[in-house]
This record gives sequence, C-alpha cells and structure tokens, in this order.
Amino acid sequence: MAAAAVDQMALGLGTSGGGAAAAVGGDGAEPVDLVEHPSGIVPTLQNIVSTVNLDCRLDLKQIALQARNAEYNPKRFAAVIMRIRDPKTTALIFASGKMVCTGAKSEDHSKLAARKYARIVQKLGFPAKFKDFKIQNIVGSCDVKFPIRLEGLAYSHGAFSSYEPELFPGLIYRMKQPKIVLLIFVSGKIVLTGAKYRKEIYAAFENMFPVLTEYRKTQQRWIGEQLSKGEYRFAAVIMRIRDPKTTALIFASGKMVCTGAKSEDHSKLAARKYARIVQKLGFPAKFKDFKIQNIVGSCDVKFPIRLEGLAYSHGAFSSVS
Repeated sequence: MAAAAVDQMALGLGTSGGGAAAAVGGDGAEPVDLVEHPSGIVPTLQNIVSTVNLDCRLDLKQIALQARNAEYNPKRFAAVIMRIRDPKTTALIFASGKMVCTGAKSEDHSKLAARKYARIVQKLGFPAKFKDFKIQNIVGSCDVKFPIRLEGLAYSHGAFSSYEPELFPGLIYRMKQPKIVLLIFVSGKIVLTGAKYRKEIYAAFENMFPVLTEYRKTQQRWIGEQLSKGEYRFAAVIMRIRDPKTTALIFASGKMVCTGAKSEDHSKLAARKYARIVQKLGFPAKFKDFKIQNIVGSCDVKFPIRLEGLAYSHGAFSSVS
C-alpha cells in the first residue's frame, strides 16, 4: 500500500568534485569532495529512467519479428520490450513512437542507450527521429553503516513519513525540498528516488543524514531488533537459521545456547554460523568452549504401555500427571 507509492520500474532496485578529498565515496573507490558531500557518503546511482519521442508510428509486430533482442506480447503489455548489453538497459517501445529507457547507471549512458534503440528502429525501416529526450527519474542508494530507529523517526517526522512494517519493512520519507522519496531501512540502507537531476539525490541525502544520525541505534539494541531471523522478547536474542535447522539464544554476556540440531556435528556447524553472523554485525565474537549440554532421542517400541503401573512400581524415578 505505502510501498506502491514508489515507481516499481524505477526501482529496478557519484561523481566527486575537486575540493577537499578526505573520505571514500559510495563505491569505496574514489575520494569524496567534502564540500559537496559533508557526510562523506556519495549515493550511488542505480537506475536512470528516461523518455524519448521517435516521432513516427511503429509496427510493433514487425519490430518484434525482425529484431533479435526484442519481445512482444500484446495480451500482456502494449509495447515491445527491447534490451541491449552496452549500456545494459531495457527499452519499452510503443506504437505511438514513444519510448521509455530504463536500467542505465548514469545520464550519459541513458542517452547513449536511447540513441542506440532509435538507431535499431531506423535500421528496421522506420523513419525514427530522436526528439524530446528527458530524464524522468533517477534512483540512488547508499549505506550509512549504522542501524536506524525507524519507530522514533516515524513518530517525530510523522508529517513526512509512512512506516507500516506489516506491509513494507522500510520507512517511506517524502521530502518536500528537493521533492524526493527516500526508503529508509533499519539496517542503514537508503534508497532515494524521484529525482530529475543527480544533484537532487545528493542534496536530499545530505539533508537527511543529520536526522538519520539522530536516530542511530546502539549496537546491542540492533542485534536484538534487526537480525533478519531474530526476535527480542526476553533477555536474549532468539535467532533461527534453516541449514542446519536450529534456534539460538544469544545473551548480552556473549554466551549462546544452540538447540534443534539432529547431530553433534550439525550443532557445532550451526553454532559456528551464528557466531559468524554476530561477527558480520561488527562484534569481535570468537568461538570458545563449545560443549554438548543435552542430547534428546526418541524411538517406538511398537506396543502400548500401562503408564499407571510403571509409575507405581518405579515411583522413585517417574512422574505421571
């Protein structure tokens, strides 16, 4: 419901200046201009959606039959879907001559891809032109590297926020200026969409970063609240994995109990996996003093048993209720 406000196709979910370079960019490779990006983080552009007018009527069936990189199913969608590898993009080509290009990672790549699609259509015999090219949407993403208290953020910024975890795991923040929609996840991952220019993506993130810092979670609270398979209902994190199918109780002291394994080896393997998950969250976890505390087995003797008689004659060792 709330998530539907985000353009799903656009989510098919930086460049630095020459000033003071003292941090690493969103891709971890280039220095960041701290004048333009005070946070030290540059959102990475993930998708550019652009439109262009080929200014002629098109026979979509003919295009689909003659172009090897195209597909057309009019019962499902009233456009030819065409793809190229360089730049890796997808185009939606309509009979009216309108075209939507999506998937490019930069504005220049989007325009280059759109020109390539127009050239393909021209080679198929249509008098296609290249008119009214326009960037319609830019999607960027970044990671602030710390968990965020979405409940607190939603409460104090209620006029701009929508947070319904039962429907969508992220908080949807609609910024007024620049007019950008941010998807903010408790893990610290951020998706920004709705921009026409990359500078709007950068400005929106810089406006939001101090707010995100204000609602930063402490690490111990984080391990309880946002392990993708964890719960925090009493004085331990309850975490589950599927292979081996087990449950772990992780205590603040560093002690851990692993239960549910069907063999000693599986129990040790599962315990190592839980320790590794905790390590990936930034804790200096080790793997010490592993010990089997209890083994439960079962069998079927294939005949019924008089429990009352057994309890009476072995009362010192048994209990029936």
